[in-house]
Amino acid sequence: MQYAVNVIWLGFAMLGLLSAKFPITISRMKKFYGALNFLRNANRLLLSENAIILA
Repeated sequence: MQYAVNVIWLGFAMLGLLSAKFPITISRMKKFYGALNFLRNANRLLLSENAIILA
């Protein structure tokens, strides 16, 4: 769970760095949320696989 929080905060930090250079557009926000959802799904898969391996 802590890993997911770190990834999300890292994403927000990266978005902040990008928005400092470029204005935030709707498409960029959609891409960001798409990437965030992808990371969340990948993280869920990794956690479930790790749980199976550890169990």
